[in-house]
Amino acid sequence: MASSGSAAASSGAAPDTTPRVRGMLGARAFAARTAVADVYPKWVTITIYDRDLTCAGTALQAGDMAVQLTVPSGPDGDFFVSREVAVPLQITGAGGVSAIPASSVSVRIDEVRIGHGSVVRGSLEAQFATAGDEAAPRYTLAGPFEAMVCSAQPTVASMPSVDRSRAPVQGRVAGKMTTFPTVLVYLRDDGWSKPTLLLKAYTRAVDCHSVERATPFLTGVEVGAGPRGDYHARSLMPAAWVLQMSDGHSAERSVHADDGAGIIQIDSVDPRVGGEVRGSLAAMTIEETDPALAFELSGTFVGKVCGREQRAW
Repeated sequence: MASSGSAAASSGAAPDTTPRVRGMLGARAFAARTAVADVYPKWVTITIYDRDLTCAGTALQAGDMAVQLTVPSGPDGDFFVSREVAVPLQITGAGGVSAIPASSVSVRIDEVRIGHGSVVRGSLEAQFATAGDEAAPRYTLAGPFEAMVCSAQPTVASMPSVDRSRAPVQGRVAGKMTTFPTVLVYLRDDGWSKPTLLLKAYTRAVDCHSVERATPFLTGVEVGAGPRGDYHARSLMPAAWVLQMSDGHSAERSVHADDGAGIIQIDSVDPRVGGEVRGSLAAMTIEETDPALAFELSGTFVGKVCGREQRAW
């Protein structure tokens, strides 16, 4: 007579091998069951759930887990289709952290189809550590998704196409033509096999140790190495730039580029101290009504690698 364990093994259901987003969100396993998409004029939001549902009932219930990502339409109005891009993930129901930063995420949208059988197809991969020690909770996700479109509006570009071939990065800041001749790059360990790049662009010549009172400067973007370790090489990506500005006296303020109105492309990386990071970027305010806070910048850069920055866990 077969043991009860053998009987269970022989009669149990086959393991689920359907390709889908899977992983661990801290201590909880996540396996996608349904994905839905809402297409807005300047972005698409995709929510991936761990249970079956329809567009008529997407409200979260007790015990649900969900992962949500938003991709802007970009300068071409195509949601960066067929490119690997870094965008943050919002997490619900897993406990612990509620977001994974863009530097620890890689998303690829392969198709946005509106009409009969509307879907958004793509894949994602994420690796994020909540602290520097081995015992710290980790968040990992990988796999494809096919999201049914629950709502859709006509798409427009989230930012105009700009000339990124100018060198150095330049443009208008508060109505004045301004150049950013210096880009410094700091390194930080964040989960991938190679360090994250923290980029800062300055309007005057500075070095790794002389950046005090160097406003205005452009900051806010952290680029992770991605699953292939190549920093999404030569892939145009959305980027959340912030311009640190001064009023000419003692006050400073942080002015964010409008949602979807920032991009970056990394072309090559030498992560050694003293090495170089080459690429191009653009950042702009589109709806800012105060001329003193408006800016529009673009161009190529060669950034000097300064070394590692300690992360404040």
